[in-house]
Amino acid sequence: MHGSTVTTFGDRPMTEMWTDTEVTRTTSTDRGRRLRENRPDYYRNRRQEKSENRPFIGVDGEGGNTGLCRGCIALWGRPLCQAFILSPVRKEARKFQCQCGHSVDDHNHEYWLLRIGNRALETGKPLTSYELLTFVADLDLSKGQVYVGYFLDYDDCQIVRDLPPRKLKRLNNRETRTPRNPNVHQIFPVDVVVGPCIACQCTTFQYRPNDHDSCATCGDPAVAHKGHFDLDYTPKHYLKVRRSTPKGVSNNPWVEISDVGSFFQTPFVDAITDWQIGTTRERQQILKGKQARANFQKPDQEMRAYNALEIRLLEDLMSKFRRTMIEIGVPLPHRWQGPGQLASIFHQDPDETDMSLRVPTLACGDATALRPTAHQELHPTGASHNPRISRTGTTNRSKWR
Repeated sequence: MHGSTVTTFGDRPMTEMWTDTEVTRTTSTDRGRRLRENRPDYYRNRRQEKSENRPFIGVDGEGGNTGLCRGCIALWGRPLCQAFILSPVRKEARKFQCQCGHSVDDHNHEYWLLRIGNRALETGKPLTSYELLTFVADLDLSKGQVYVGYFLDYDDCQIVRDLPPRKLKRLNNRETRTPRNPNVHQIFPVDVVVGPCIACQCTTFQYRPNDHDSCATCGDPAVAHKGHFDLDYTPKHYLKVRRSTPKGVSNNPWVEISDVGSFFQTPFVDAITDWQIGTTRERQQILKGKQARANFQKPDQEMRAYNALEIRLLEDLMSKFRRTMIEIGVPLPHRWQGPGQLASIFHQDPDETDMSLRVPTLACGDATALRPTAHQELHPTGASHNPRISRTGTTNRSKWR
């Protein structure tokens, strides 16, 4: 074209330069990942320092077979015995017996006490999912607290026992909650409503078989009820709870309770014995409480003292476990939910597996908890052996641990 000019950059026309340029959109997640890859030592040390100062807060609850008698229902066709009442005749027997003549194992299980650190939830009545989820969702996170429990299957089931089967099924099935978009890595939570109605005297939201919007008891919509929560759960790893927020409002932070039992692969009494946590008398108290757990009734001073002692020893156990990892040079995990991350480190460096050579001042039992077992190598997530949350679980607490 006569009289036209073409702007050039060097020997190439500017239009050709723009044509060859490819623009790639990046997200904050991609930028963060790129920064960590470029400065791995900085971010590793930063996370290590942060993890070293986070306080461990123990979580544990207690319950007993104090409900109505299933044996009476099977025998008489109706619940003649509404609650377990200890028979003085069989008080010294290995298995307590009710005045109705049936064993303690024939009575429904009820959850009476949940202690998290120095805070305890106890109402004098069996705890409901609304009370338990409210208690957990309102926990303090200001100091980076790490809430931990030792094999929490029992407590997890008691916390969500009032939920309908379809909600529990969705909570157990992570595949149905996995986003189809490969760029989205966050699992979809399960939204639940468990609170009382604001407009009437309805004590809790009752789900309909197919209707999600109204209560089966009072007919009011779910928005008229209290207790809206989001849940996420992975067996043997964690239970996460937060209060739900309306659309367009930023989500509340998760309160995450991590299951640390798989770090030790042994009962709690054996773990505190191997790691020399507490005094000999305190460990004997824990052993005595574990043996009497099948006959637990409503909370008394002895049960409360046992529960508080177990929480304190668990916190001491995890603090010593973390100090041991620092002493032997094992990177602290971002989440305290089992030895999967530690196993990946050991497999990359075979010399790391013999931890007893690097811990001359500690007993061999201390180091073996850090060593991955054959089961962990074959099933790093334990998917084939995971329990599934249910409304009833087992009726006998002693079978859980």
